[in-house]
Amino acid sequence: MIENPYKLKFPMSIDSAFVEWFVGFVDYEGTFSFSLSSNRCFGFSFKIPQSVYNERCLQYIQQTLNVGTITNDGPDNLQWRVRDKKILLDLIIPLFERYPLRTAKYYSFSIFQLALNTIGVRRTSLRTPRLARSASRGRKESLILSVRRASFPPPGGAESPPG
Repeated sequence: MIENPYKLKFPMSIDSAFVEWFVGFVDYEGTFSFSLSSNRCFGFSFKIPQSVYNERCLQYIQQTLNVGTITNDGPDNLQWRVRDKKILLDLIIPLFERYPLRTAKYYSFSIFQLALNTIGVRRTSLRTPRLARSASRGRKESLILSVRRASFPPPGGAESPPG
């Protein structure tokens, strides 16, 4: 069992076997994304899609972490999703900092983490068209480039992907 350092309503401890399984599962199935919405605010999402036949797996994740929602993602698919910035910052980010992803998903997470820490921690609302255009075109790309250029230590000592 690992102690749960999160300040939200999470279980007092999370089984380390679950965490190791979860990190591997996210490496294969998880998605980290952020985008500028129509109301000119950035939205952040961490999700795991699955076939409806694997609903029990998503319920297991939701019940163990005590966060997220399970929603339809097409006629035969479901997804477990976390969009709350506080939960992302207080649970999801620290979890993957402590237990790093082992595939190229690590770099998707790094971009997501940088974006969340840069533009997600304040209530970012881009009310002027000029700001919205620059954010939608340049901000996300500049974040991606800064992550690629940064010297991230690859997980498990693997070589960094070419930038």
